Amino acid sequence: MNDVAKAWLLKSKNNLESADMLRNHGTTSCTLDRAYFAMFDAAKAMGAAEGKDYPPCSKWLDAFAKLFVETGRIEPGLFDDLREAYRLRKLDVYGTREQDRIPRDVAESVFLKAAHFVGMAEEFLGGTGGKQA
Repeated sequence: MNDVAKAWLLKSKNNLESADMLRNHGTTSCTLDRAYFAMFDAAKAMGAAEGKDYPPCSKWLDAFAKLFVETGRIEPGLFDDLREAYRLRKLDVYGTREQDRIPRDVAESVFLKAAHFVGMAEEFLGGTGGKQA
């Protein structure tokens, strides 16, 4: 794993740790935000290990899918979790209506999926999935 991938993976783990602290404190919105970014940074680490950088905004999801999902390198369900975390985070951050509020159990679910995603990325990067630098 190259230094850039290592840095993104460390950032991912830090975001996951922050999400866990916020979750334990009962802060739903911030938990969701940090859990999403833990997944995003783990995805960035995987791309960096392949020598790739993703385009900005939501186009990075398509680039990640092309590189890892469509080639069968990760399970499609993990990508579905990532896409759902992206959608929920966006709704939570930009939504202003009462129905835009994310329930605590949903934030908890996103946190658990983020922990699984980060674990997968770490295994991918440490195993045969990520190219060695």
